Amino acid sequence: MNELKKAESLYLKQHAKNPIHWKSWSLKTLESARQQDKLIVLSIGYAACHWCHVMEKETFTDPNVANLMNSQFISIKVDREEHPDVDHVYMDFLLETKGNGGWPLNCILLPDGKPIYAGTYFKKDQWIQLLSRFQFLYNENPQKLKDIALDVIEQIEFQNETYSTEIFKVQEDWLEWVKFLDLEHGNLNYAQKFPMPTVPHFLMYIQDDRFQHHVTLSLDAIVNRGLYDHLDGGFFRYCVDREWHIPHFEKMLYDNAQLISLLSRYDLIHPNKKYKNPVFDTISFLCKYFYTSLFASSIDADNVEGEGKYYTFSQQEISDNFSKVEQEYFQSYFISSVNKPWEDRWHLHGDVNQVSKEKKKIKQKLSGIRATHPSPAIDFKQICSWNSLMVIGLVDAAIAYKNEQWAKQAEIVLQKMTTIFLDDTTIYRVVYNHNKKEGCLEDYAWFIAAMIKMGSIHCSGHYFEKAINLVESVINDFFDHEKKLFRYSNEQNLYKAKFEVEDQAIPSSNSIMAQNLLTLYEVTRTEKYQELAIQMFDVVAEKAKKWLPNYSNWMHVKRKFGHSNPKIVMCHVDFPTICDLIHQIKSLDFTYVLEKEVSITLFKGKYNSKNRNIFVCGDQYCFEPVKSIKDAIKLCDEVI
Repeated sequence: MNELKKAESLYLKQHAKNPIHWKSWSLKTLESARQQDKLIVLSIGYAACHWCHVMEKETFTDPNVANLMNSQFISIKVDREEHPDVDHVYMDFLLETKGNGGWPLNCILLPDGKPIYAGTYFKKDQWIQLLSRFQFLYNENPQKLKDIALDVIEQIEFQNETYSTEIFKVQEDWLEWVKFLDLEHGNLNYAQKFPMPTVPHFLMYIQDDRFQHHVTLSLDAIVNRGLYDHLDGGFFRYCVDREWHIPHFEKMLYDNAQLISLLSRYDLIHPNKKYKNPVFDTISFLCKYFYTSLFASSIDADNVEGEGKYYTFSQQEISDNFSKVEQEYFQSYFISSVNKPWEDRWHLHGDVNQVSKEKKKIKQKLSGIRATHPSPAIDFKQICSWNSLMVIGLVDAAIAYKNEQWAKQAEIVLQKMTTIFLDDTTIYRVVYNHNKKEGCLEDYAWFIAAMIKMGSIHCSGHYFEKAINLVESVINDFFDHEKKLFRYSNEQNLYKAKFEVEDQAIPSSNSIMAQNLLTLYEVTRTEKYQELAIQMFDVVAEKAKKWLPNYSNWMHVKRKFGHSNPKIVMCHVDFPTICDLIHQIKSLDFTYVLEKEVSITLFKGKYNSKNRNIFVCGDQYCFEPVKSIKDAIKLCDEVI
């Protein structure tokens, strides 16, 4: 029978009515496959995934498909947002064997969980043919198939042991980077355009006009073209074309949170604040549609009428609702000269900073039309790591645009996260009404990072104490002393352990742990934290091979901690003062606010219950406290 009828995940519920006997990922299910000596079909996706919906409707509802899968296979359905560790391990196999990946991720596994084949979307006939072929092969000679699978896995592992050591030598070399960059349309030189926030975030701090031009080119494309929702705010997952015209229309919390941080950080170091409008509108959108007690995971690409139908407009809708003059304005403000209708529908483009009464009127009318479209589904699943990213985004935006309300919102979210996700030193990834999913390294790393980030605006001692306790727990439970990296999870049912080092849509969990360790080293002077981080960098330098963008956050962290940074500890300062100081030093890192006496090394003895004090500290010393921002800035210059 289909076990997903009892599931709490929206994605699993979307498959609960399939005639397939779907089972959940569990030790019980895997043991059943071993006992019955049956191949496993592992299908992985997420609630906002368009092609997941297509395959569910076209393939997984078909009785012939169901008969084959139910009689010959153990079928497991996984929500990748619940089990990113499962997704990572089998996606790695797909990438190594096919060269590219995506979702749905469909794998055929041996009864012991080892993969023998992986792909993405399949039409019904293709799927039946594929399953029939592998079932025939397994019935004919199961040992041969097992040997082939083992050989492929061993070959992949061997390839992954062939490394280069050049990553930190070439990190700021334009000639090394230019081969990866799209110099015409921005970001990376892919046919499809993913925002990849880690890349422009690293490049924006390189003092080279060529890098600076490319960062601006990339960010302008992200906010002015099809990736951005010009009516409601918020960013779509990615664009299917180099020109950033047409996106896949799902909106993910992790993309939006990171882009809020990226754009805010850019505007902090540039006085014109050119990305203020999309940041404001995106936060407003997320608070309106995503936020309940915490932030939801995603909004679907599809509504009942199909992909993108909620966000786009038919020519008939434009003709019926706009005068000829208004249609001219519509073409002028929203449609670029190279843009053409997508599936006979208009998707909006335009300069976000181009403001006029006419444009405002057109947007109001378009919003009214969109309100008549059936709404896409929202996945209200609350994920620890993604909410941590949102806390960081809110703090970055609060400081960049001097918006204290966002700072207060960030702390409310973090406090709620502490209540929901944290049990002493155990972190849960997802908490449902009836069960909890244990956190992966990603959840620990980002939760710690969010606590450290909160220290820049409020009560750093309190949050740092929690962060230190969690780091100690992560070292004890996740660090592999042989690999000198942190395991992604302690899931015992996977055929191999995952050590996430490559920065993808989200910076790798190991790079964030390295950042956390180095930050806490500077605060506590605990030598162990620095030593572990150095070991991690040594390993990663060997793993870099020839694809720099996938190590951009590692390089950012390496550069950030590569020289003496002035650390500023503030007592009895209001939010405007915090913002003024950070705006002058143009850095969102290494500033801390104390609201009580704390025994942690950097903060010890610095709290004054009555008077404002600003301490500027070097590596192992602090100057005498000053009262004014001006004097603090002077001392920062002496540290540098």
